[in-house]
Amino acid sequence: MYRYIYWRNFLLTIIGVLICTSCAQIIRTESQPRAIKGVLDLSNWDFNKQGVVHLSGEYEFYWLQHLFSRDFKKSKTPEISGFINVPDFWYGLESQGQKFTGSGYATYRLSILLKDKTPSLALKFLDMGTAFRVFIDGRQVLSVGQAGKTPETTIPQYSPQVVELQPVSNQIELIYHVANFHYSGGGAWEVVRLGEKGDIYKIREKRLTLDLILFGSILMIGLYHLGLFAIRKKDLSTLYFGIFCLIIAIRTLTTVERYLLNIIPGIDWELFVKTEYLSYYLAVPVFSLFMHSLFPKDIHKSVLSIIVIVGIGCSIIVVVASPKIFSRTLSMYQIFTFFCLGYGLLMIFISSLRKRPGAIVILVGFLVLSGTVVNDILDANQILQTGQFTHVGLFIFTFSQAFHLSSRFLAAFRTVEQQTKELSYTNQRYKMEIDERLQAELELLESEKRFRSLIETAPSVIICLSTDHSIIEFNPEAEKFYGRERAEVLGKDYFAIFLASEVWSDFETEMKKVISGIPTSGFENAVLLTDGREKTLSWNLKRLIDGKGQPFGIIAVGQDITQRKYAEEALRISEEKFSKAFRASPGPITISTFSEGRLIEVNQSFLEITGFLRGEVIGQTFLELNIWSASETYQKLLETLRKKQSVSNMELDFRMKSGELRTGLFSAEVIKLDNEKCVLMMANDITERNRLQEELARAQRLETAGRVAGQIAHDFNNLLNPLAAYPSLIKDELDSDDHNVIEMVDEMEIAAKKIAEINQQLLTLGRRGHYAMKLIDLNELLQEVVSSQSLPKGLKIRKELAQDLLKINGGGAQLTRIFLNLTNNANEAVNGVGTVILRTENVYLDEPLKGYKTIKRGEYVKLDIIDNGEGIAPDIIDKIFDPFFTTKKMDKMRGSGLGLSVVHSIIEDHNGYITVKSIWGEGTTFSVYFPIAREQEILVTAEKMNGGKENVLVVDDDPVQRKVARQLLSRLGYQVQTVSSGEIAVAFVQNNPQDLLILDMVMDGMDGTDTYKKILEFQSTQKAIILSGFALSERVKEALRLGAGSYISKPITLDSLATAVRNELDRKTEEITL
Repeated sequence: MYRYIYWRNFLLTIIGVLICTSCAQIIRTESQPRAIKGVLDLSNWDFNKQGVVHLSGEYEFYWLQHLFSRDFKKSKTPEISGFINVPDFWYGLESQGQKFTGSGYATYRLSILLKDKTPSLALKFLDMGTAFRVFIDGRQVLSVGQAGKTPETTIPQYSPQVVELQPVSNQIELIYHVANFHYSGGGAWEVVRLGEKGDIYKIREKRLTLDLILFGSILMIGLYHLGLFAIRKKDLSTLYFGIFCLIIAIRTLTTVERYLLNIIPGIDWELFVKTEYLSYYLAVPVFSLFMHSLFPKDIHKSVLSIIVIVGIGCSIIVVVASPKIFSRTLSMYQIFTFFCLGYGLLMIFISSLRKRPGAIVILVGFLVLSGTVVNDILDANQILQTGQFTHVGLFIFTFSQAFHLSSRFLAAFRTVEQQTKELSYTNQRYKMEIDERLQAELELLESEKRFRSLIETAPSVIICLSTDHSIIEFNPEAEKFYGRERAEVLGKDYFAIFLASEVWSDFETEMKKVISGIPTSGFENAVLLTDGREKTLSWNLKRLIDGKGQPFGIIAVGQDITQRKYAEEALRISEEKFSKAFRASPGPITISTFSEGRLIEVNQSFLEITGFLRGEVIGQTFLELNIWSASETYQKLLETLRKKQSVSNMELDFRMKSGELRTGLFSAEVIKLDNEKCVLMMANDITERNRLQEELARAQRLETAGRVAGQIAHDFNNLLNPLAAYPSLIKDELDSDDHNVIEMVDEMEIAAKKIAEINQQLLTLGRRGHYAMKLIDLNELLQEVVSSQSLPKGLKIRKELAQDLLKINGGGAQLTRIFLNLTNNANEAVNGVGTVILRTENVYLDEPLKGYKTIKRGEYVKLDIIDNGEGIAPDIIDKIFDPFFTTKKMDKMRGSGLGLSVVHSIIEDHNGYITVKSIWGEGTTFSVYFPIAREQEILVTAEKMNGGKENVLVVDDDPVQRKVARQLLSRLGYQVQTVSSGEIAVAFVQNNPQDLLILDMVMDGMDGTDTYKKILEFQSTQKAIILSGFALSERVKEALRLGAGSYISKPITLDSLATAVRNELDRKTEEITL
């Protein structure tokens, strides 16, 4: 609602001003007659009805002549220079090849034809440049200044006048004598009006009234805003706007009717003209400063600086130069004004789009102002003859801005009014408080006495400090504590006397908080005593308030806590040691309540072993977590603790979060925490130890069985020969009709073969490790076995064999036995309806496998035999590799229980590993790992390759590999050095720069990529080749990104090595990207 009223009042005001200013002109509905060839025909003009007429058009012009009426009545009339338009300047006009200058004098002559019985008339003159006389019918009726023929005889002057006349005939002769030697341009440059006497005076009076109203209004607005600036100097917009209004107010008195001449009749013409120009030249920069103060984010400072510099510069020219000189700058400054108006309109428009406060009001006023300024510039240059309206536009703009600023202050006044009411209420409340305060002050005096007594007798250290740390009170306990007298320390800096410099900032921070009214919980700091000792005080600070309610210092009450700090430190160290031991213990430790077994604290080892998260166990009981395999287990432990207060090395089963049961060796002791009886319990997980013990026993049994079996099998061979050989001889002696006997002999022969197979397995157990080892491609071995007739008929096999599989060292027959045994087991699992998958790949092992506590880190060939049969029952999966353990029925002569035991033994003899993963009802996967044969990885060809003489460093942890690499590279002509680790390589290259590095990716300690990174730190252009038995792993890719030129996959050949080395050495150094 308020916004609507605001805009309504603003628009009504603008409309009112426009209506008032429109009264300054007599509205003419018909076109004005113009003089032609020195004659103005008004014979048909009715002054009563048609109003005032402008004496504009073509005048007779006589250059450098002052002629009178009598001169035109002579027989020889004066020679005319031409006809000139009025109003206009004579500067730049030409006549008979003569070009007129701004300085000179001339005669204007106009004949006016009137109607008969024309009433009394009047002529309204403004000014001509820059002195003139007026003659009507040969009689001088007006003289402004002194129109002479030389600069010395010419006196310039401005004086708007009205001249009355009574036509005696229907023709009037009008002559002007015009002279100018003091201005850049001369001539009859203003419109002369002719009309009835009453109309002419009304025009002048209305114009004067309007000028005075505008002058007074703008002046008051300006003074008002200067007053606002005096009250609130932060707002520069009121200052600039006030100055701008004063300048514009002065300009309304120097233009059109030039009312300043009436106020100061004797004012010097040059001073008057300078005032007129300055009111224009200064208005532009002041107005720009005002606009910038309103919209600083939209108006650029660089443009503002240009406007101010140009405006001030032109103003200085006006002050120091004569009118004839500075008037020549007017045209330029008018063009400059056009630029300023355009830029101002653009910026204010942008401000309104950005919704700056008051931007729309300013934009409306500025549009009106810009229109009137453009009109006046065109009028002054005789392009239009509409009269001057800048003062009206200025008033409208000034009023709009004043209206806007007033609305802002109105809102502020309303706020003040509301705050005044609130203040009045507050004052009443304060009056009541003052009465209460007077009473409180009386009580305060009494309180101060008690306070002084309290300070003097207090057992605590009490000091009072000012805001600059000066001591203003020092009680007897403080004297005793510090060893200094009160009189000795009063007024001195407490910080400098009693505090070490490193604790100043802490005390200062606490002081500032308390003085600012921020509550603190106290703090501690060390202080220095006179004997050099250091003690610790616990401080409680409160601020001190003076009679005006302002803080002026603090009161500090301190307690000597030195001994307590020593005790706390000792306790902290003890607790820290216990905490470190508790956290770092490799075995699980728990603290629980004795009564419920509710866990209070557990260490990281407990969480890692059980699989729980800390938040899952704290606050829970052992029974709620289902930790114990049976409730009796914990009760047994508690019963022992009740009797003996401690338990040592009790073997108990406990359950992990996953449900897996493990065995631990538990020790516990009853302790007290916060007067509550608790149990500190420690344990060692001996599940693995028990398993290893079982495995050791199993291995010992296996070794004993193998040794005995080997001895027995050797004797069996002698006894088995006749049993195996005679069945075929017996069948040759029998007739073909003895079918029953032949069948019995066949059964004997089959049994003999089974016995021979079992005997062979016994021999294998007895001959462990005595194999003929050779280089074997496991893929080729598998292909041969699958292609042979050794596998059961109808078995479906899917092969997923790695193409780049590395070779291994092994016994062919033994590896074939492993494959056949595992494949036969898989065939029996799928029962002829499933598929067995054979998969090979190169792998790198650096973590233990299931069933092995440790493994040797390195590269391995992995063989997976996967079936989708019924799987192995979880309760027997750990027994399948035991000798003579079998799940097969013996009634069909199948299953000796030695198959998987023999497989396990052969794999161990090859330094390999075997794992089994089985899901009941889904299938089983046997995974076999064989270490690769590194000495056979490089295959040398006899082809002669191009080499070189550069220095090459080979980095490999395998001695055979280094030896082979040296031989190959030396054969190619290179200077070869070898080292056994990345660490040695880094030190070697620092002292012995190399042209090329050949780095094995997998090494103990630093691998190939880390070694290359270290060398690049001091040799940023080092070239390198990576050697790996795997495909492009992430580590190999990282080395290539660092700048290694290429990588070679194992096994390598001489030609691939020679090509890679030569290409890398020939590659430009700048190609390496670090």
